[in-house]
Formats: sequence, C-alpha cells, structure tokens
Amino acid sequence: MEVVLLHGGECPQSAFCVTSGCACPPTTVAPEWLLALALREDGLVDEPQKLSLLLRAAPGPHTAAKAAAVEPERWEGLLHLSLYTDGACSEQCACLLPFAPATSSLSILGRPEVCVLAHGLSAGFLKALLHTAASSGTEKLYLLDPPLDLPLYTKILVRGLEGYRAVARMPAPRGLRLPAVVSMRADLEKGEVERKREIRAKLPPLGREPSMLKLAFGEERQVAQALLEELEASGHLMSARAFFEIAASLSDRGGRVARLLVLFGYVQLRQAQVELTRKGVYALLAEQAR
Repeated sequence: MEVVLLHGGECPQSAFCVTSGCACPPTTVAPEWLLALALREDGLVDEPQKLSLLLRAAPGPHTAAKAAAVEPERWEGLLHLSLYTDGACSEQCACLLPFAPATSSLSILGRPEVCVLAHGLSAGFLKALLHTAASSGTEKLYLLDPPLDLPLYTKILVRGLEGYRAVARMPAPRGLRLPAVVSMRADLEKGEVERKREIRAKLPPLGREPSMLKLAFGEERQVAQALLEELEASGHLMSARAFFEIAASLSDRGGRVARLLVLFGYVQLRQAQVELTRKGVYALLAEQAR
C-alpha cells in the first residue's frame, strides 16, 4: 500500500475522503481491537482490551452501536456516537466527527484509494489504522496533516503554510522546504499569510437509536428481555439463585444469556443478589417502546 503524507493542501478528488466538510455518516465496521483502540483514542472508553473481549462475545459486525450494547460502564457516550454513524449515504466521503475523529477514520477500511484528515490523531493509532487498511484492500492512502513523528510513508507532499510548518520542524532537505515556501501566499509588508484551504464543517443527520439488546444478544434478545422483565417485576432485585433458575427455564442457553447480562452491565451482582442497573432499565424501556 502506498502511503502519502500531505502537509497542507486538500485531499485528492479521486479519493474517498474523511473530512469535516462531508455530511455522510462515517462507517465504524472494523475489527474489534481496532474499534476499541479508536474509541480509546477519542476518549470514549478506558479499557480497550476489555471492550475487545466483550465485542467478540456478541454476534454480528463490530460497530460503535455494538460497543454501546456491550460496554458495561461508559455506554451512554457510545450510544450517542452511534446516532451519527453507520447510516446510508451515496457520496464518496464520510464526516470526520469533531468529537470522534479516530472512530470516523474507520470509514477508509476496504476502499482502494482514501484520504483522511489526520490532524489530532496519534502516530500510534495511525500505525494500527494503516496496517488494517492495507489488509482490507486499500491500495493508496493519503494522510492530510498527520503528526510529524509518523514514520510510515512512501511519499511526502508539502504545500502552503501547513507544509512550511511541517518541514520547519523536521530535518527536511531543501527540496521539500522550497516548494512549501514558494506555495505560500504571503504579504510581508502587511504581515499577512493566507491559506487556500477552506474551513468547512458539517454533521450527518441523527439516525435512529439502535436496539442494544438485539446488538448484544442477537437471536437470544427475547430471552434477555424476558429476564430483565422478570427482574423488573420483582422490584429490580432478586436472589442470584432465582435469577439463574429463571434463565435456565426460559431457554437452553438461558444461563449464557444471564452471564452476558452481567458482563455487559444490564444487571449487577451484589453479594447473593442480582440488581437491575440503569443500563438495564434504559434498554428495557427502549424495547417496550418499540
């Protein structure tokens, strides 16, 4: 895969672009470990290894909505993020969400020629993204304004003020410095420097709230909902023994569903009792309202 670092300028028109000026929802389908890394990069989760394990325990593709379904603690922020992602759009671009740039960059996976605004993304996350993009079929990747310490590239292009700033901070040869200086639009008498790049920003329309129980349990969603309803009917609290006995009576896989309800944070164990959590109440009310 060819990796081109663009310091200054714009994304090529031939590439699928992930920038702030697009109104298409970003796609977050990715390997579970990369999705967890992206969410940590955006400050939405604390333990990516734990989230990766939980994602693998649930059926279906790994997305931001699925992360909300299985994350036991910081699920509200993930659920909010999922409202802006994974919607249908016919344009050849995706929105770089200002509150989740790393997660938005997952939209490049599986596309032959892509460009992503990499300003603010760490070199460590970009390394993981590059390797995954290469394995997913990407042939050419442009990184617009990437961090200066990113060592993985096949070509560097510099333009304008951003390009000059980049080469001024790296031990770059004169062949890089001169094009950056020449392409700047500056008036030394007035003390003005202009940039050609326009600052554009859009947000995708809000999507429909996903069913967390469906994402977390798939075909066993009804068993999970029935267990939550039993717990709600008992005053949000029952003995652990009774909870697991009811689960076993509902389905052959009821015990597994009961354990996952605990792991995913819909219920919590307190000594010998099982208690309905705030996430469990929210998910149950959302299902009953559908």
